[in-house]
Amino acid sequence: MINEKDLSEEYRCHFEHQCALMKDNFERRRINFHPCFSHGEVSSFITRFIDDRKLKKIAFSDSVSLHQCGIYSTVEQNFSSSDYDIINPFKRTDDGKYKVFEDQPLGEKLDLPREEYYRRMALVVEQMRQTLLSDVLIIGANAITLKGEIVSIDGSGNRVAGMMFGPKHVIVIVGMNKICLDLDEALKRIRNIAAPLNYIRHNLKHHNRYNELPCVQRGKCFDCSHPRSA
Repeated sequence: MINEKDLSEEYRCHFEHQCALMKDNFERRRINFHPCFSHGEVSSFITRFIDDRKLKKIAFSDSVSLHQCGIYSTVEQNFSSSDYDIINPFKRTDDGKYKVFEDQPLGEKLDLPREEYYRRMALVVEQMRQTLLSDVLIIGANAITLKGEIVSIDGSGNRVAGMMFGPKHVIVIVGMNKICLDLDEALKRIRNIAAPLNYIRHNLKHHNRYNELPCVQRGKCFDCSHPRSA
């Protein structure tokens, strides 16, 4: 019996057609495009990419897509020997804090003098700088377009900096939910969906204080000049 409630085959077919169009458009811009249809395919692609090129210095940016695909754990499991240097500035404790704050009480806000907080955060920033000298930087993006464009708005700048210059190779992991028609649609998605969700994520899970931002409180971008806005 046909299940009219299940559109998984339709979504896959639609995705395949979009990928065919984007592959042509990205490769016209000399950007390699590799469609994957499962989290396992993404992990296998990255493992082969690193193995085939004998890459030794592997770096990351922070990305929900990488978490969802299990990329952090895949790399740690397959390339954990002393032959490899894995740089993950955003590695966290079980309760969401940066590893440099792992001596702080679980599930509580940081209780550190301002000078000590900034000293430890400087260690995170230095690791972020080191990712720009990696053999391969694995990152996410806020959106891509059918025209072959990668679109990101970046609070710290480490992702867009790494895309443009520094690492020998860059792998950008992008979910099908981030495919947009054009640049205008991509920017609307970033401002009104990706950015508010990301601030809410950091507020709820990582002990950051973004709850005052207008996009968090009201669900869309107001192009604000709040001190904590990216």
